[in-house]
Amino acid sequence: EFNKQTGYPFTTMWDVGTLLLATLSAERLGIIDQSEFEKRISRIIAFLGETSFRYAGGRLPNTERALSSKPSERNGFDSADTGRLLVALKILDTYTAGAFPVLDLVSSWNFKSILGDGEMHVINDKGRIVSAHANSYAGYAGRGYSLWGEEIKPVFNTADPARNMDDAIATLAEIQRRGRIATEPHITEEIELGGSPHGRLAADILYAAQLKRYRETGIATCVTECAMAGPPYFTYQGYQ
Repeated sequence: EFNKQTGYPFTTMWDVGTLLLATLSAERLGIIDQSEFEKRISRIIAFLGETSFRYAGGRLPNTERALSSKPSERNGFDSADTGRLLVALKILDTYTAGAFPVLDLVSSWNFKSILGDGEMHVINDKGRIVSAHANSYAGYAGRGYSLWGEEIKPVFNTADPARNMDDAIATLAEIQRRGRIATEPHITEEIELGGSPHGRLAADILYAAQLKRYRETGIATCVTECAMAGPPYFTYQGYQ
């Protein structure tokens, strides 16, 4: 940024999940060797186990972790970011055949306290618990919890929007209520886990909108999140 290398003062659990998968990919592509891979993964696993957010007598991954002397920006729990982290940890654990203490780490977190009736929640910095089961990231994030044996109720009221037109229309209405369609949860789900019917529908809608904009304006578009030099450090774009 501004012709110099800088670092964020904090990291989210989404970022840590991304770092895990980037490290795994680097090893598979031969960018780093086995020794470097093991060193980096061990450091990430240790980092995740160093501190936690305490809630209802149990431990949870914190919303953010400080990376410098500056305090973490938010203290709480984010179900979407943690769901992404759980996806990455499962992929890592499967790829390495349990060579790292991933199961011990995940088992140390008490998700029962924030999965009331199988519904995902966030805990904000004031300690208030709020449902996050109907946001645009819930379908992807919920699969992370399911991979580790947590009971998650369906995120959508329809089982498969491709089954008939009534289900497709009902799903479109649900997607619209949830806000902007961003690239991350739907394409990330497809790449990492294989897509879901609802995720693929949202991705198709987004692709069609971006293609339409290109044909009308000549501007190639890919809505996503983007880093910023100052607060709030991220900007989110999407289609609605």
